[in-house]
Amino acid sequence: MIVSRVRAEAYHVSSNGNYLERNVMDEPDDGAGYVVAGDANVLRNNLSRSGFAGFDEHAFLVEAGAEGNKLIGNVVDWGATHGIEVYGDRTVLNRNRVNGSGDDGIIVAGSGNRILRNVSRRSDRYAFIVGGQNNVVRHNLASNWHDDSFAGFRLGGSGHKLINNIAVTCENSGYVIDATDVTESGNQQVCSIP
Repeated sequence: MIVSRVRAEAYHVSSNGNYLERNVMDEPDDGAGYVVAGDANVLRNNLSRSGFAGFDEHAFLVEAGAEGNKLIGNVVDWGATHGIEVYGDRTVLNRNRVNGSGDDGIIVAGSGNRILRNVSRRSDRYAFIVGGQNNVVRHNLASNWHDDSFAGFRLGGSGHKLINNIAVTCENSGYVIDATDVTESGNQQVCSIP
């Protein structure tokens, strides 16, 4: 199924091999946004926005058990408790942007996921939280989280690769690593966006 250029209150993808592109979701009634429960789906260039009222839960969610999905170039324009949440395995998050969330920006808890070139800004807590096992976190930007007691990147679980990311903060640590067997290379913490 291909869904393109539709304006809706929520999307729930429970089958496999679907393609959602250039859709807009404004202030859903049920507290959920784009929910993916199937395998091998592609969500590309979709927009989720809700103003400052916010969703009760998430703008984008990949549920546990869902495998091989791709979220590419999607935008969360404020409001969700969490911008993007991934509990499935082998998901690719590439070039997504979270412009404000009421809690955490991007959460990844599955295994074998690739988090590449995403931007998470203006979250109330962590910009990125990564758990699970063997996830790759590369070339991401975390900036402007509201509470200085939180970091830009927080890693738990094990076996992750944290490579060439940037945390923009002058007040606290940009990285909190509670994970084991983490490979780190080229990560930066800066006071302003380069």
